[in-house]
Amino acid sequence: MARPRTVLVVDDDPSIRLVVRKMLEASGFTVAVVGTGAAALEALAGASAPFGAAMVDVILPRMRGSALVQALREQAPDLPVVLMSGYARDDLEDGDLNGCDVFLNKPFQRMHLVATIDALLTGAPLPE
Repeated sequence: MARPRTVLVVDDDPSIRLVVRKMLEASGFTVAVVGTGAAALEALAGASAPFGAAMVDVILPRMRGSALVQALREQAPDLPVVLMSGYARDDLEDGDLNGCDVFLNKPFQRMHLVATIDALLTGAPLPE
């Protein structure tokens, strides 16, 4: 069964939040954007309907992305999570990608982002 087409986007950079929101909304997703881990946890707890997926920046103020992923999983164990970063995967610290379903390097193309989120929501194979 497909998950809701609602995505929580967590990034401390307002321009990234805007671009990702526009990319996803242009493809029919409903998007909530926040800038901190604490705001993400509040959004998840206070949502009137469940999120289908979350996109989390690896580097956030006061809470690393991996810690936020763990906290999100405590509230919503089945929530698919995409970690994203402008840093190359090899430049990230050990443990930064723990708990995520997919890692995307910024910048990413709209078609790849949409295909990735679609796959997570429908259970289809992830794009390469």
